[in-house]
Amino acid sequence: MRIVIVLILLILMPAFSCFSDESKLVTLTAIEYPPYTSQELDNGGFLEDMAKSAFSLSGYEVEIIYLPWNRALEMTKRGSYDGLMDMWYRVEREEFFIFSEEMAASKIGLLKRKDNPATAASYEELKAYRIGVVRGYANPPQFEAMHDQLQIDEADGEITNLKKLLGKRVDFILMDLKVGRHLIKTFFGDKSHMLVALPWILQNDPLHIGFSRKAMDIDAKVKAFNDGIKSLKASGEYQKILERNGVQEVDE
Repeated sequence: MRIVIVLILLILMPAFSCFSDESKLVTLTAIEYPPYTSQELDNGGFLEDMAKSAFSLSGYEVEIIYLPWNRALEMTKRGSYDGLMDMWYRVEREEFFIFSEEMAASKIGLLKRKDNPATAASYEELKAYRIGVVRGYANPPQFEAMHDQLQIDEADGEITNLKKLLGKRVDFILMDLKVGRHLIKTFFGDKSHMLVALPWILQNDPLHIGFSRKAMDIDAKVKAFNDGIKSLKASGEYQKILERNGVQEVDE
């Protein structure tokens, strides 16, 4: 009888092991949003590096799935994945997401061509100009409130918007300035002298992981991440992650 029991346990052990491993796996969606997250960067960008480091302190493995923004948002919202990286907090999103501790600051501003005399320092002044935005992004609340009064030109991504700006199809593009600097340097290096950011910062938005309220064991995963990010900051490892990814300050 003992031999039979031992044999049964040996047969079942791989199944138990697999179940245990799956319970310590976190699946996160992300978009191409360098230098924060990108499949083209070492360590996946500094936020991907940070997320994996924070979760590892609680024994979690992290799988990152790159998707277009709207698809990532909808699939995470319904619980197909545990969380979505690079998310700004918005009240209307609380119905679907639990927001993590802040990971970094995202300065939202306007880029323009240097040879374009257009300028703005208020939302009222923006009414006179064509503004490129990314479809599906949560733009600054005051910008969204004036959406019907502004000349909005939507695109599927930041690179398309930069091409529109260089081609004089829009006057400004609204974007994270750190992302703008990275994309201009990477894809438009020979034309970087043609573009400039306006001094006006429309919003300084913290970036979070938005955890799906419909995902399994999500409270434990949120706690693991939040505890992990606090530990990284307290130990100095947070700053080391920034430095090894070429980022000096999270709000530079």
